[in-house]
Amino acid sequence: MGPLAYISIGWEAVPYKSPDAVTFMVMQAIIGKYKKNTGLVPGTISGNRTINAVANKMGVGCAEEYETIMHFYKDTGVFGFYTVCDEVAVEHAVGELMFGINLLSFSVTDEEVPTGRTRARGKKKNGFSGSGVWPGGRANSVLFSETRPVCLIRHD
Repeated sequence: MGPLAYISIGWEAVPYKSPDAVTFMVMQAIIGKYKKNTGLVPGTISGNRTINAVANKMGVGCAEEYETIMHFYKDTGVFGFYTVCDEVAVEHAVGELMFGINLLSFSVTDEEVPTGRTRARGKKKNGFSGSGVWPGGRANSVLFSETRPVCLIRHD
């Protein structure tokens, strides 16, 4: 296994006061987060389609961890994901996560929405708004201006 790649991809989303903000929180919860070899249910048998695909890609998985992010600002938002993967698995990891996000537009199952809604409520009750510390604190190079994010590239 070679060096790890740290990747963050995001799209412009809605501000916090938008009626669609709750939808984006549910989308974040549906895609979820994953860390290899941790948690109660291993990713290889997870009911979450994206986690299962990432954990089982090529028989060994394509990412060490990922987290879906949703940051709200006064007049905009950022929806996306942060992932850590082997440098040779970047294309597979990004492809699986993009595919999982694309599935939200036409292929959400009846079980995923209530589950996502429950997870989003739990995060809100526990004070986690999706703008907390990213996995392992590795994304400390992202700085935020008054309302719009400014992204810097960090090389280890």
